[in-house]
Amino acid sequence: MFSLAVAQNEAKAQYSLGVMYYLGKGVKQDYIKAFNYFQLAAEQGEITSQYILGMMFYQDEGIEQSYDKAMHYYYLATEQRNADAQYQLGLIYHNGIDTAQDFAQAIKYYQLAADQGCSDALTNLGLIYSDGLGVKQDYN
Repeated sequence: MFSLAVAQNEAKAQYSLGVMYYLGKGVKQDYIKAFNYFQLAAEQGEITSQYILGMMFYQDEGIEQSYDKAMHYYYLATEQRNADAQYQLGLIYHNGIDTAQDFAQAIKYYQLAADQGCSDALTNLGLIYSDGLGVKQDYN
């Protein structure tokens, strides 16, 4: 059933098959096949596939690690208001992972994620302000 939908270029089916291969649900786990299905779906704007590709590149899961490619997919997902991708970009800028540490950018992406209910982003915003990292220290 999924195969027919994938053949018809259905992004949700491509995403679903990607998840099946990524997790090994009903099929043998295969990160390469998962990556290929996620990439097909991401090219059509499927937001969760974009985020997962970012994670796969970031964490070196079945594909060669590339922070540049991870950030590319996080940016795509962020443009569609994916809070997880926004939080990840906040972390990257906060910690200066393969990019210059930039607290203003970290605050921007943490705030976007926090506005959507991401508690980890809210926690990190609080830490940035309480420590005065790139901003005036503020305990309120």
